[in-house]
Amino acid sequence: MTALPPQKSCDDKFYVGFFEDKSLVAIMDLILDYPVKEIAFIGLFMTNTDYQRKGIGSKIIREVIMYLKSLGYKEIRLGVDKGNQQSYSFWRKNNFIPIREESYILMGLTL
Repeated sequence: MTALPPQKSCDDKFYVGFFEDKSLVAIMDLILDYPVKEIAFIGLFMTNTDYQRKGIGSKIIREVIMYLKSLGYKEIRLGVDKGNQQSYSFWRKNNFIPIREESYILMGLTL
């Protein structure tokens, strides 16, 4: 939870919780201006299993996209483990495209 990429500080990293009443629906680890200014990086997005496959995760991502765009961000990036087909399919469904493959798949969405 405290890990940061090079040249970033705790001021650039946010843990965002998404709630329905008092129930935690999803959590996101978001790093602003990484790897460069005007790019936001999602380090983690996890939805409570009780809320999966209902479109709620995609709705949250759409709202995050609109919010980051309103702040002037031009792109969102994230990494997906190569073997995680469920995660890869979720991000593809939400219009993220593969940028390159290393030990993980770097994906991005231009805003």
